[in-house]
Parts: sequence; C-alpha cells; structure tokens
Amino acid sequence: MAKRCLLLAGLIAVGLAPVANAQGVEVEPGLGFVLLDGAVPATDVGAVVWVRPDLGFAYRFTRAYHTGSDSLAYQAVTVRYRRTYSSNQAVEIGVGWIPAGAVASEVLGTYRFTRAFALKLGVVFDFNGETKLVQPAVLAAVGV
Repeated sequence: MAKRCLLLAGLIAVGLAPVANAQGVEVEPGLGFVLLDGAVPATDVGAVVWVRPDLGFAYRFTRAYHTGSDSLAYQAVTVRYRRTYSSNQAVEIGVGWIPAGAVASEVLGTYRFTRAFALKLGVVFDFNGETKLVQPAVLAAVGV
C-alpha cells in the first residue's frame, strides 16, 4: 500500500507540474506519530504544487498503524502559505479539508539543503468536531 501511495503522489506531481505555470512541485514522503490513545506510528505521502513562491495547493495521504491489523487512513487537501526567511529557511501554514467532512491544518518549518531537496518538520492537526488527530511529522520534500 505504501508503494502505491508513493507512486500516486509521484504521478500527481508529474501530472500537475505544468498546471498554472507552477513555481515548483514537491513530493513529500514522511513519517510521524498520530496522537490517538497514545502515539501511533504513521506514514505520510503527499504533493504540493506551488503556483506562486508563497502559495501552493497540497494533497496528503496519511496512514496510522494501530496494534494488530487496525489502521487509520485518510486524505487531506490544503492551501499552503509559505513565508521565506532566508534562501534556505521557511515556514509553511496550510488549511483545508478532509473529504470525510473534517478540517485539516498544518504548520511546517522548512530547511532547504538544495534547490531540489528540503526537510520539513512540523505538526499536522486534523479534526471533525469529535475526533482530533495531532501528528508531529518529519517530511522529506523532493522538488522539481
């Protein structure tokens, strides 16, 4: 399943690259923990299309692995604002929705090592009124 998600994110990134004369496309695989009844390991895969240097549209797929065969999986679509502080440091803030009717938000600190590779550390908050998912995450951003 993880291979399919990574492939899907790659295809989305390649397919959306020419959209709206994009300023860049990033694929974001990552790891973290969803805080539900304790810390539950989670994987993320996503893509961001930056239509301006400070504005992008992101898709994220998250899967959290409970004990046994239980798992939680969901998708989120957000609009991201990026505030750049230097040539290699930025903060990204995203707000959007989860198709199941929940709100998605994210705050990520970015450190860019090269033009094509960055490391993002942050927290993702997803909630629908009853369930609140908090996920500290580390994402590797590979851009084109």
